Amino acid sequence: MERRRETFLRRFEKVVSLGYELTTINPENLDILNQRPKNPAVIYFNHAAQDDALVTVSFLHNHAPERLKKVVMPVSQHHLQFKNFASYSLLVRLGKGSAGFLMPDVVQSYRRRGENLGNDAREKALALDLRLAHILKESLADGYLIIISPEGHRSDTGSLYPGEGGVGVIARLMQSLGKKGEIENGYFIPLGLIFQAGRQLGRYYNPIVKPSLTISVGSPIDYETVLKQSGKKHEVKGAVAASHFLMERLAGLLPEHMRGVYSSRFIEDTYRGRYEQRLGKNETVYIFDNKEGRVLDS
Repeated sequence: MERRRETFLRRFEKVVSLGYELTTINPENLDILNQRPKNPAVIYFNHAAQDDALVTVSFLHNHAPERLKKVVMPVSQHHLQFKNFASYSLLVRLGKGSAGFLMPDVVQSYRRRGENLGNDAREKALALDLRLAHILKESLADGYLIIISPEGHRSDTGSLYPGEGGVGVIARLMQSLGKKGEIENGYFIPLGLIFQAGRQLGRYYNPIVKPSLTISVGSPIDYETVLKQSGKKHEVKGAVAASHFLMERLAGLLPEHMRGVYSSRFIEDTYRGRYEQRLGKNETVYIFDNKEGRVLDS
């Protein structure tokens, strides 16, 4: 299985690398993954395209291949249905079967806000939450790498949507495990993905006319610092504040026009919970302004 996994990931990295003109900024910030292999870590990125998760895995295999032996990568329960997104479903199967990743399915928060979500669907979403929490507790204690997009949905404009609470919850789980002596430390490292060139059907990958892709790696930060610093932000506390704090760090790696609700114009109200993702007609996801009671005019 190990040889099969490594062969697959090498070939995967080669194929993915053919589709972009890649520039990297501060890749040395990933060194901590190799220097402290027993500590769990979270790699989180902006969800700007359908291929950003592929880019992230390929990039990590180039810089910290040993850490890909233990990976948890949450995936969308809705997108897993072949009838909804065939390519996504097939890629997840490859991730599970060939790469050996743990890829638990989840129901994103914006889907739970839908008015037509029935009791059965809500109960299923809760069951998936509990399953994910169990997987995270065990995997973090075992030094796994968590790969996640905190937004939970791809941005059509490329600018950041409000982050969901997942990464903040992971920080609190790390803190709990640290107090019990089950982990020494845990880290969060943001990847800012900046694509340039035309996007087709939500993807940038093009081996013929390679789009420019810059990957900017943020400095690692440990969970205690995340929780301490985020606790100083306005009146919002807990996992939500930690999530926004981590998203703000990610925004700092992106140009101003990509920072979305984490730009200087919106950041104060973002921390206060003014903005949230909602699901509209035809699977359209938008940002709702709770104060004004309307779609955010960005």
